[in-house]
Amino acid sequence: MSIYVFESVAYYFSPVDYIAILKLMCLPVLYFLALIYPLIMMFYTKWLDQRAYNAPQKQFRKTIDHRRTSSTGTTCTINPNATQKLFILKPKQLVLDQNSKRSDLRELLNKILATPALLELFSDFLAREYCVETLIFIQAIEQYRKIARMGNIGLLKVQRNRIVEEFLMANAINEMNLPFKMKVDICKKVQELSTSDKLHIDLFDTLDSHIKDSLIDNKIARFANSEAFQKHIF
Repeated sequence: MSIYVFESVAYYFSPVDYIAILKLMCLPVLYFLALIYPLIMMFYTKWLDQRAYNAPQKQFRKTIDHRRTSSTGTTCTINPNATQKLFILKPKQLVLDQNSKRSDLRELLNKILATPALLELFSDFLAREYCVETLIFIQAIEQYRKIARMGNIGLLKVQRNRIVEEFLMANAINEMNLPFKMKVDICKKVQELSTSDKLHIDLFDTLDSHIKDSLIDNKIARFANSEAFQKHIF
């Protein structure tokens, strides 16, 4: 009986009919794939952006975490070849204290941030002072500016939100000691920009200047006269 039915079906349907039936069966699958393709590409793009962001961030945070865990030590360890990158100060610049000109202290801070070997020494110094989060904050803002120059709106929004959540929110993991009004104003601006595609590269400039001024007032002169700095500056 089953053989008879099969033969009857085979008799009534030609190969062309089978191809048409196969196409009809595949059409719903193709329509479904066409619908979900934009979603797949959106999540894939976000994943690539996140990966591009996390690569340098993980390396920097790994270094900073090492500073925190070894903050009770009394010595600084740097790459033996790193001293080649150190700038040479003029003799009159070697004696710096809180009464030094702010322009000299600011110049030294800028050189520290621009010189990998000095930046490593400075992060060790701040770790022993229990305020290495200030350096993390400055680095996060600089990363924000780099992303803004790239013009990557999606990644820029991610970085913007991370700065707020990690440094500005109450009880954040690295909450910065900033004036309350300053924090509120920045958070409002970030909220306003959440639905905008404007880059706003100077969004965190006020906070950046405030933190750098704090370092100039309280840390830079002491760091310049520290044994570690004097040892590796020549």
